[in-house]
Amino acid sequence: ALAALERAEKNLRNATFYSPIEGTVIQRNVEEGQTVAASLSAPTLFVIAEDLARMEILGLVDESDIGQIHEEQAVRFTVQAYPDETFSGTVRQIRLQPQTVQNVVNYTVVIDAGNERGLLLPGMTATVDFVVEQVMNALLIPNAAIRFQPTQEMLATFRAGQESRLKASPEAGGRWMKARVSDRRRSSGQDDGRTRIWYLDADHQLAVAVVRIGVTDGLMTEIVPDERIAEGMQAISGTASGSTVVAASGSSESQKRGSGFGRPPGFF
Repeated sequence: ALAALERAEKNLRNATFYSPIEGTVIQRNVEEGQTVAASLSAPTLFVIAEDLARMEILGLVDESDIGQIHEEQAVRFTVQAYPDETFSGTVRQIRLQPQTVQNVVNYTVVIDAGNERGLLLPGMTATVDFVVEQVMNALLIPNAAIRFQPTQEMLATFRAGQESRLKASPEAGGRWMKARVSDRRRSSGQDDGRTRIWYLDADHQLAVAVVRIGVTDGLMTEIVPDERIAEGMQAISGTASGSTVVAASGSSESQKRGSGFGRPPGFF
C-alpha cells in the first residue's frame, strides 16, 4: 500500500506542467483532463510568446541581394493590417541555411522590431525594405532627366543659340567655351560618376551641364550641385514636358513623391 501511495504521488507530480518562460499563451493544443502520451517525441502542449512587445521577423532574401545585408542594418517594413503605417527594425542575424523557393535560393534574415503599441501580431506577413544607403539633405533629379537625349532639332537650336551668344558677347562666350571644355573633360571618362544634364537656363534656353550623380531610389537620383545647377531648376526629362529638380530637405513635393533621401529609400 505504501509503494502504491508513493507511485500515485509521483504520477501526480508528473501531471503538473510548468512553463519554462513567463509569457503569453498564443496556442493551446490540449484540454484540461486530457491524457497526453509521449512516445519517442515530446508533444507540443502550449505555444508561448515570451514578450509581445518585441517581435521577430524572419525575412527571405534571395541570393542576388544577400550581399547587401549585414547585421545592425536598418529595416523598414509594412503589414497588410496597417498599410499606411511604416514600422522600423534592425537586422540581428543572417542564417546560413538556404531555402529554395520556386527555384530561387533564399536566405533567412532575422529582424528585431519593437511592438510597444501592440499593433503587430504573431503570424503577420511583412513586406521588408532594407536600407542599403542613406543620404541627408540631397539635391534630387528624376531618373528620366538623366536618361534624356535631345533631338537633332534641339541640338541645332542649342548650337545656334550658343553661337549667337558668342558673337554678341565675346567675354560671355569665352566663359561658355571654358565651361564646355571642362564639361567635355569631365564626361570623357576621366571623372567617375558623372553624366550630362540638359536643363532650361534663366532665359528658358536649352543648356547642358556635367554633374556628379550619387545614390538612387529608382525614381530620383542624388546629384552634386555646381554653379550652374541649383534647387528649382528645370531639368528636361522628355520632349513633351519638363520635370523640376527638387531638394529632399524641406521639400513637400519630394515627400509627396515618396523619394526623399532624408528618409531611408526603398531598395529591393
